[in-house]
Amino acid sequence: SDTLIFIFLGVSTVAGPHEWNWTFVCCTLVFCLIARVLGVLGLTCIINKFRMVKLTPKDQFIIAYGGLRGAIAFSLGYLLNTDQFPKRNMFLTAIITVIFFTVFVQGMTIHPLVELLAVKKKQETKRSINEEIHTQFLDHLLTGIEDICGHYGHHHWKDKY
Repeated sequence: SDTLIFIFLGVSTVAGPHEWNWTFVCCTLVFCLIARVLGVLGLTCIINKFRMVKLTPKDQFIIAYGGLRGAIAFSLGYLLNTDQFPKRNMFLTAIITVIFFTVFVQGMTIHPLVELLAVKKKQETKRSINEEIHTQFLDHLLTGIEDICGHYGHHHWKDKY
């Protein structure tokens, strides 16, 4: 459903009526980013009391910087009735701007920022023998189910290979 919302967002961006107000759009963007940072800082302050491995300030910054895409906000804004909410188009324009800022600006800069701050990334671990046996067992089981059903999916071709 998230994909459908973003497709609808793209269509609405190109075809929809927009009401641009620089002050409202800029304030919305700034307040959304501030609220995101305060939310992350507050919640990590609480959760760090119960964690064995604490989230560092660098981790908290990356969490705050990497979030906030806005598909739900767009959906809710789109559902507003123009008769009861005459500034609906201005809200949608601000929401679309926040979404595009977070997707394009923050999305394109998150990887260099993670590298610059040297944030520790999850290490890929080698699977244990138990995990390997269970994975192979499930692959063969699904291949058998596909053979019984007469459906030849990727498990069938993987087993044949």
